[in-house]
Amino acid sequence: MKKFLFICFLFITPTIAFAQTNNTEIDSSEIASLSAKIDSVKMAVYMQKIEQYKAKFAKDSTDKNAVLNLGTYYNNIVSYDSAEAVYESYLNKFPEDADVLYRYAQAEANNREFDKASANMDTLLLKYPNNLKYQLFRAQLAVWIGRDYDRAKTYLDNVLTKDTSNLAALLAMSSLEMHTNHFVSSQSYMDKIKLIDPQNSDLKELESDIYVQKLRYKQEQQFAILLQGESLYGNGQCKEAIAKYDEYMAETPPNVEIEREYADVNVCAGNYHKAIDIYTSLLNQGYDYNIDLQRAKAYYYMGDSINALSSFQKLVKEKPNDFIANLYLGDSYIRMHDYGRARDAYYNMEDSVKLDSSQTALVKQRISWTPVTGFRGLLASFPTYLLLTPYGSYYADNNNIKEVTQGIRIDVGLTSFLSLGVEAFRFTLASGSISTFNYNVVNSNSFRWNIGLRLADALAFGVGFGNTYYGNNVSQPLANVYLRSEVANVYTAYITYDKLDASQVIYSTGFFNQRYNADVFRLGGSYLFKTGVKLGADYSHFSFSDGNQGDNLALRVGKYFYPGFLLGYEYLITGFAKTSTLYYSPSSISSHNITADWDIIKDTTATVTIGGLLGFIQNSNTIIRQAYAAATVRLASSFSIQARIVGGGSYQYATGYSSFSAYISAYWTL
Repeated sequence: MKKFLFICFLFITPTIAFAQTNNTEIDSSEIASLSAKIDSVKMAVYMQKIEQYKAKFAKDSTDKNAVLNLGTYYNNIVSYDSAEAVYESYLNKFPEDADVLYRYAQAEANNREFDKASANMDTLLLKYPNNLKYQLFRAQLAVWIGRDYDRAKTYLDNVLTKDTSNLAALLAMSSLEMHTNHFVSSQSYMDKIKLIDPQNSDLKELESDIYVQKLRYKQEQQFAILLQGESLYGNGQCKEAIAKYDEYMAETPPNVEIEREYADVNVCAGNYHKAIDIYTSLLNQGYDYNIDLQRAKAYYYMGDSINALSSFQKLVKEKPNDFIANLYLGDSYIRMHDYGRARDAYYNMEDSVKLDSSQTALVKQRISWTPVTGFRGLLASFPTYLLLTPYGSYYADNNNIKEVTQGIRIDVGLTSFLSLGVEAFRFTLASGSISTFNYNVVNSNSFRWNIGLRLADALAFGVGFGNTYYGNNVSQPLANVYLRSEVANVYTAYITYDKLDASQVIYSTGFFNQRYNADVFRLGGSYLFKTGVKLGADYSHFSFSDGNQGDNLALRVGKYFYPGFLLGYEYLITGFAKTSTLYYSPSSISSHNITADWDIIKDTTATVTIGGLLGFIQNSNTIIRQAYAAATVRLASSFSIQARIVGGGSYQYATGYSSFSAYISAYWTL
């Protein structure tokens, strides 16, 4: 073979030298012709050698030299299947021959049978684990097929420790580091190759691969950030998703689809102005109905009813059969309190838009929600509801005082915001013992009209007025005024005024023989922070017709340490302007209490809460305690029951005081 190459060198060198001496350029066609001639000569020599070693192999298939040479020349003419057949024939007789098995693995690799080649090299390395030639080829196979990178790196480190200038190992290591995204390390190995062999034919391809791999890796990283943003958006974590989109878009060129998706995420996060700016910018680049629809929805969500309505009117005109645009058009009319046009829009959908079963149900639901205006609306919606509420309460203490109340209330919804009700209840206050005939009872019957007004979704106002009647033809006025606002799990706030019999405010034997009025003013509320901290306060002012006045203030702070369990502190202070002989009226008394509330059951059908307080009255160094249990049970969609029991102990008149109370009510919507 060496002789053959020398002959080729002698053949081509004079031609090139002559061209250089005479300052003439070699025509490319001449070079191609010379190359073809060399290839032809080489192929002729290879075929001659193949025939020579085929004869030797046919004569003696155990001739290892013939096997190795015949396989080599088959590889030279790219006849890898033939080379494999020769090696395999020999290995069937001598399976332990490492040299032939190694050549066999090389032929398999040339034939792109990398898994087979890897298996054969693993067999060799089991027997010769420290053979660096085998380690190098096994590492090259790992790099080519993209597997076992850790093992390949170990083998290549072993080879380069022994021979720092091994080009095959340096090329494989640079490629491995590139594929594992260690681009600085990959470049350092390539720089070593340039110092050793700057004309290496693999360098240009390796440089191109590193450049492409860097771009691909950067794109993958950016795409991973986008996927994180989309995942957060899909899970409703929109504010967190925006940060990922910002990071992605800072490194990538503008893309209409991504910008539109980014605007959608901003709508989800409540950044309506920013979303609308993005939609508008995209529409200025070229009109797109779907983007215009998303912008109209953003106007609707942010409460810009005028722009929302005009946008949906235009969209429905453009695509009369679009379900979403028509539905939001009706909803926008409702926002503008144009209920007649809203109903027309929904009815038009039933007549003109092709609806599936779920869409039909949704439209019918919208129609049922839409108020019917005018006199027709009043007739169609009267009454909006009828609520029947029977209730009862019981109170007893260790002073032999008992209180029982039984009543019923009926409320009728005249409109969506106005209700009228009537209430009647019997109040009984008793003391003493029947067995000793030392027993006092006060009975009264009360009748009251109630008017309720819904000022807003979370704001209600009400007035009640009537009379309380006693057995001796005596009556007293009865009144109630309240203003209340509440958003579930956020805050409550209230102001109330009540005018009623004093015996219904303070249970005392002093009210058995005399009638006194009481004016009671109350205000308070609570606020629950997102951190789980809850602040609350309640204040009451009592004014009695005997000229006495009293105040009660409770301040509370607590925290939900896990859902449904609130632990807190309460400061309570009570005082009266003067001490009365008719009822317990201390000049000033205060207590510090630890409170707890625990929702042990809370679902759509039942809620059960237990709790209480434990503290001390600092004026008397007396322990105060209380425990309670409350429950709400929904027996049907229109019927539920509430109940509460409370028991506790304190002190009055410098002695121990204990009491027990219970309350139950039912709510039946007809």
